[in-house]
Amino acid sequence: MSLGFNKKLIDSVVCQKDNSELEIDSIDSEDDEVIFSGHLKCKECGEMYQINNGILNMLSGQSGLPDIMKDEIEARDREAESYDERLSTRYQKEVPSTIKALGKLKGSRVIEYGCGTGRITEMIVAKADLVLANDFSLNSLRFLAKKLSDKKNVGLVLADSVQLKTRENYFDISCSFQFLEHVPTSGQRNNFITNNFSTLVDGGVSVSSVYHFDLRRQKNNLSKEGTHNSGIFFHYFDSQEIEDEFKKTFSQVKVWPIDITLPLEARIKLPARLAGIISRLSEKILYINKFGHLLLVKAKK
Repeated sequence: MSLGFNKKLIDSVVCQKDNSELEIDSIDSEDDEVIFSGHLKCKECGEMYQINNGILNMLSGQSGLPDIMKDEIEARDREAESYDERLSTRYQKEVPSTIKALGKLKGSRVIEYGCGTGRITEMIVAKADLVLANDFSLNSLRFLAKKLSDKKNVGLVLADSVQLKTRENYFDISCSFQFLEHVPTSGQRNNFITNNFSTLVDGGVSVSSVYHFDLRRQKNNLSKEGTHNSGIFFHYFDSQEIEDEFKKTFSQVKVWPIDITLPLEARIKLPARLAGIISRLSEKILYINKFGHLLLVKAKK
């Protein structure tokens, strides 16, 4: 079984040239709920967007990418099949807190930016009504499509998530996980957050996790910004910094550390489940939570 693009989600996407609505131009393969291959067309300018193997390509309508982001695409494509495995060791410390922050998923419309190979997307799709998940790595989306091949409530989009424009006042929840720290400039991050805000319904929430410039990194005099060996840009945020970025657009913003590893914990080699419990208990303890590897940001429209 292969993944298709949910037909209801066509209403959620807009032309990247002029923000106009899209309509079905042609369908090569479909069933009652999804399109496997075909084309969407802008109602105003006629720009065409292809659906191939259930993935809607919107990169064609977007502005060119900076070289540093092209390098990231190449790195993500190379790492797609090993990405989930690489982060699985911190699952218990990160994922339960992240899913809890999303709130009620049942009956909701969710957009996920920078979904990658979908280690969290799968959990969202299992509970939400509709999910639009986007990324600029085609290999990552293909890998995710295999995981979701039996699902009918999802639409995968190939796009630069920083630029991606979607229908205003449509989604109940917008989210991104370890994505924003790879966006190179403050201006690009502001554009991304503005698009988040615009696509949410009134009362909708945005949830993001980002790299934390934690106490361990500060004491070791490690840089806040740079490039990984893979060529991927990174920026580590302190809590006030990321709160300020979101408050340029959202009025209600909450930030707290997650994925906490205490001093000497690595030497003890705690069972993953116990380490996760300790991490979640530590999220509310001042000073101790400064060892959090990630910051979780929840903003309400």
